[in-house]
Amino acid sequence: MDYKTDYVLMVATIYQKDLNYGEAQTRLEYLDEDIEQLVKDAVDFATVNYKGTMDLQALTQLYQVVMNGQTSILSGRAVL
Repeated sequence: MDYKTDYVLMVATIYQKDLNYGEAQTRLEYLDEDIEQLVKDAVDFATVNYKGTMDLQALTQLYQVVMNGQTSILSGRAVL
C-alpha cells in the first residue's frame, strides 16, 4: 500500500464516523490529485487485499458519495 492509499483509507474511516463529505473532500484535496481517481484506486486496492473488511466498507462508502455527490440524510448535512 502506498501512502496515498493509506491516506484515503484514513479519510474514509473518518468519513464513515462523521458523514461530513465536505471535510473528507478537503482532506482528499490535500493530495492535489483527482479525488475520484484517488478513491477508486484505493477501493481497487482494498478489493484485492481487504476482502470483507471494515476498511473496504469504509472506502466503498466514501467512493459512492464521491461518485454520486449524495446528501447525507443520516447526518442532516449536505455533502455535495
